[in-house]
Amino acid sequence: MPAQTTRAGVILAAADVFGLATFYTQVLGFEVSSKYEDPPYIILEKQGMRLSLTEDGHRGDDLPEFTFRRVASTTERPVCLVLEVEDCDAVRAELTEHDVNFRSETFRPSWGGARFFLADPENNLIEIEELA
Repeated sequence: MPAQTTRAGVILAAADVFGLATFYTQVLGFEVSSKYEDPPYIILEKQGMRLSLTEDGHRGDDLPEFTFRRVASTTERPVCLVLEVEDCDAVRAELTEHDVNFRSETFRPSWGGARFFLADPENNLIEIEELA
């Protein structure tokens, strides 16, 4: 990796960019860094992480042969967003107040730590992980 790299991030294609951004800001605590109307594109940030949302079918002028697409399946995902937390149980309890789509119970592996999975409103998979 080049030494000049200052941050990693991911871009997700969304059917409803602004609606999905609402989930990430109101439920998961991300903040809007930049917002563009045409085409719809939002950059979200949280503790040094960058999460960008673009419209499904978007093609950038600088990469016209590539199209950002949502995955139609609700059980197959090309990426999983991982959020590390200090207290998995406390985060799960807080998320319960938001009617979140939990995809698993909390798992506590023998090597320590804990994790559970949830899906955002467009079925992107999110892992909440407490490190050992």
